[in-house]
Amino acid sequence: MQIVTIEGVPYDWLKRLQEIHAHVFDGANLPLEKLESKEGLICLLAVENENIIGSN
Repeated sequence: MQIVTIEGVPYDWLKRLQEIHAHVFDGANLPLEKLESKEGLICLLAVENENIIGSN
């Protein structure tokens, strides 16, 4: 496992981040617009074998 730190919107990981968000939050959508509106956004992704297994 590795921790990937991304300043701003994690565009390369967006689809996988949205999938894990929906899984954790009972199908809730994570719209791109919401991420883009966050000032100073820093994403920490726990990644294993090119799959996100956790995020902050």
